[in-house]
Amino acid sequence: MKYSNVFYVPHFNIIGGIETYIYELVKKYKDIDITVVYSDPTSDVKQLNRIRKYARVIKIGKEPIKCQRLFVMYKSNLDLFEADYIIQITHADYKAQNLTPNKDTRINEHYGVSKSVAETYKEISGLETKVCYNPLTIDKPKKVLKLISATRLTKEKGKDRMIILANELTKRKIPFLWLVFTNDRNAIDNPNVIYMQPRLDIRDFIANSDYLVQLSDTEAWCYSVLESLCLGTPVITTPIPSFNEMGVDNGKNGYILPFNMKELPIEDIYNNIPSFTFKAPKDIYDKLLINTPTTYNPNELYQCRALKSYYDVLFGMNITKGNLLPEKITKERAEELINNPKGALIEYV
Repeated sequence: MKYSNVFYVPHFNIIGGIETYIYELVKKYKDIDITVVYSDPTSDVKQLNRIRKYARVIKIGKEPIKCQRLFVMYKSNLDLFEADYIIQITHADYKAQNLTPNKDTRINEHYGVSKSVAETYKEISGLETKVCYNPLTIDKPKKVLKLISATRLTKEKGKDRMIILANELTKRKIPFLWLVFTNDRNAIDNPNVIYMQPRLDIRDFIANSDYLVQLSDTEAWCYSVLESLCLGTPVITTPIPSFNEMGVDNGKNGYILPFNMKELPIEDIYNNIPSFTFKAPKDIYDKLLINTPTTYNPNELYQCRALKSYYDVLFGMNITKGNLLPEKITKERAEELINNPKGALIEYV
């Protein structure tokens, strides 16, 4: 058999520019007869399979492959082919990388993937080299669903339900990124789950997410769910009474999933992200607290020196006599140490 257009890549890596180039080329020119040839049996199967959706893929055998037009990317063994016309496509700056150009006289034309590549290849090879940009087709991208959770990854906190939800999104081919702030690293084996170090405030992350997810067995009063609702970010929860009391409304400001995780509204979660306003339930601490104006000023800080060696519970360390405290402290804290019953521990500097 004599093929029309043959592109020869000896080895297909798991990831790489040549691999992307071949994929984009066959996808764009899927209506033209193209055959992709490789020789290394260890070539990445996923790369080969995605090319097979658009073009013929064959592994070279003992007999030379006959073709009308052969495209090569490297200093390839041209004896493997019987081609009417040979074109080399250069994908690297041969001058910068100190590579040896392919001067095989059987090559009819030379091209570089950019003007700079073509110019440097011509400079070091002396061969006429034209420019041929890599093809690219951009399919309409899907929206990436952005999820966030801040929780221990334990059974009672809904770890198993989180796994089911992640797997269901993957099964439906919904692109998603799930930030999980936790110390329980790698508890969920899904490439779209990203583990983050716990921090005291994740409100910026919540505000920039599509949903906050909390799939616990029970919760007395979950701060992350309340914060999310107040920030206008819908939630995905289980049917816990306190969430209902808090104001979680299925389909209005989030989605309530059944404990057994059956018949999940995945398409609604992806396509119908609620937009809403929310007012948090009012607390009554204005009635519980003694209404005395504060005299505490956290911004009034003083540099102090130790008069004695002692253990400071605030800093969690031993302080040596004569040394400055590791950082400034409030006036209230300083007065406590100065008025110590057994004698002043520090002095103002």
